[in-house]
Amino acid sequence: MQLLQHLFGEQVLARQPGDARFPNNTFLTGSYPFRKNRLHLAVVFTVTLLTYFWSAPATVTLEDDGYFILAAYFNGVAHPPGYPLYILLAHISTYIPYGSIALRVHMLSMIFSSITCLCLWWIACFIFREKKIAYLIALGFGFSRVFWSQSIIAEVYTLHVLLFTLIIFTAVCLLQACTVEDKRLLLKLIFLLTGLGLSNHWPLLLLSLPCLAALLWPQREMIILNSLKSIPYLLAGLLPYIWMVYRSQMNPEISFFGAINNLSDLWFYISRGAYAGIDTSPSAGLYDKFQFGLYFLQETADQFGIIGSFFVITGFLYQWRMLPVHLCIALLLGFLIPSLGLICLLDFDYDFLHQTIFRIYPVMAYWVAAIWMGLGGMAIAQLLVSRGRRQLNINIPLAGFTILVVGTTFINSVVTNFRANDFWAEDYATIVLKTLPENAVLFVSGDTTVGPVGYMHHIRHYRGDIALYSMAGTLFKNRLFEPYKVDDSRISSSLNGFFNASSQPVYYNEYLQHDYGWEYYGLYYRLLKDRQQGYYRAVALPEILSYFDMIYQQGLPADHWEQIHYRTLLAKGCSLVSMITDYAHHPDNYKQLDVLKNKLCSNLLGQYIQIDHLLNNDIADRRRIHNLLDKTTKFMNQAITKEQFSRLDYFRGVSFLQEKKYGQAEQYFRESIKKWPHPDNPSRKKLDGLLNSSQTHS
Repeated sequence: MQLLQHLFGEQVLARQPGDARFPNNTFLTGSYPFRKNRLHLAVVFTVTLLTYFWSAPATVTLEDDGYFILAAYFNGVAHPPGYPLYILLAHISTYIPYGSIALRVHMLSMIFSSITCLCLWWIACFIFREKKIAYLIALGFGFSRVFWSQSIIAEVYTLHVLLFTLIIFTAVCLLQACTVEDKRLLLKLIFLLTGLGLSNHWPLLLLSLPCLAALLWPQREMIILNSLKSIPYLLAGLLPYIWMVYRSQMNPEISFFGAINNLSDLWFYISRGAYAGIDTSPSAGLYDKFQFGLYFLQETADQFGIIGSFFVITGFLYQWRMLPVHLCIALLLGFLIPSLGLICLLDFDYDFLHQTIFRIYPVMAYWVAAIWMGLGGMAIAQLLVSRGRRQLNINIPLAGFTILVVGTTFINSVVTNFRANDFWAEDYATIVLKTLPENAVLFVSGDTTVGPVGYMHHIRHYRGDIALYSMAGTLFKNRLFEPYKVDDSRISSSLNGFFNASSQPVYYNEYLQHDYGWEYYGLYYRLLKDRQQGYYRAVALPEILSYFDMIYQQGLPADHWEQIHYRTLLAKGCSLVSMITDYAHHPDNYKQLDVLKNKLCSNLLGQYIQIDHLLNNDIADRRRIHNLLDKTTKFMNQAITKEQFSRLDYFRGVSFLQEKKYGQAEQYFRESIKKWPHPDNPSRKKLDGLLNSSQTHS
């Protein structure tokens, strides 16, 4: 009873007598009863929830959206580390009697985010005792670009932020608790919430724990003495992992790696062992980390716009005068470790693809930045009141700053986050499935295809006659082999055995090695069992050509993942029409395709495709090759990866090598390796051959 009275009735953050860090002002003292603030909490929750609902896509999107919707719908096992708590809650959300299955799972993220903003409003009142600043912080963060983007799709980050926000709220309550019993109870709740956080996204939660440790530093002795008794609550929070193992044994329709049979399988899953090669690139170096550090600071500024960023910087500086040292250190650790600390742990290449992957990870750092933004607004309001010639009520600038910052943050973010009319992924999956013949077999690979196609096929039941398989043996239960438990030769043997035995037409969306010829349709290939390996041809289906023309007319999407997919699709279309027009026996019959080719190939990847075709011709058109190489330079800002950025120098090197201009060829091969110092860079092999040839002649 004392705990409830304290939390919802008596003082929240009391000012200590004589403490210079808590000046006599209108905030930081007083009481905040729960009943008196129900309206404010309801406003924060309702405003954010309605905004998310208004802007959310009603169907599947890219990113991991399709994966999580599939795992949720079938109560399965998601990709490592499994996120069992999120999948359990998302599965429950699929029973909401409204909208599509995708929208129902998206609504769960909306609810998580709105509750987070509600709790953040409350925490701000605990710390600052100023409702207007609490609105600035809660709504500013709720409308920040990255957090909003995750609040309207199926993703685990909103649950992560919610759980850690609840942990921080409980920690603040513990610091102000009056009795030892209350403190012990709150400590057990912190351990339980921590366990639940580890059952959702354990890497990001661990990176946020130093912030919690600094916040609770004044109570360290009590925590050490009572931690052992609180461990069972931590273990209780980890119970979703047991459910994940149990579900994997039941062979659900969606189980990323199949059954988890022993502790080794479980550790491989939870530790994300399969992603070791993704998290670590041999071509990444210290300069990449430095660039990511600058990118993170730029992203932090982009979350709140110019005005909000000014308030963030002001709040960061002002906190050292305003708050206790341990709270300042907690905020600083909460900002740095999940961002710059994570950059030190990851070995990502600095390119557009990895920027897109990384930009969501520091979401807790943006949470801290929102606190600083509110603190900055408070500092500037106090300055105006103290320096003004006329007596000014501090509520006027506080209200003005809140409206200004929240409004500009909303405008800054809505352009990329209004996705109510976003059918990009559904349209792509539909055209892939629609153009396949009856009773076809489709092998899919890659995030942009597996999730959307899997959603349309397994949940929307579109083209139920098609048999859908994963090329990597992941996700779907009809796998032909157990991924990461067999070598490449076993995988090849399993696939070719299936191809030999199948009487159905077999298609696949990404190139794979097999013993037969193939047809290329732009969006997928068809295996030709009546042709020998090495034979290939291109087929232009009118529906697929119309789809390529449609996405070209739509232009570059706003979403980062859709931008990557857009450029990839244009390259696929360019490759298709180039194969037909460049190698046709009667090119005059394909004049209409030339018009489409000019559209689809007027980009970086399209230029690369044309250059590659010309370099591989028996009689190369040198003038055209050099013209294309020079023209491609203006498209270099479209490079998605380091590999793409280095490829132009590789092509220049090959061109000069064919012209027997060995010095210039060597120069460009070295430049290509410098831009992408990866063992798979083909410039390495060319350069080694060139140097060996030079030594032989000498």
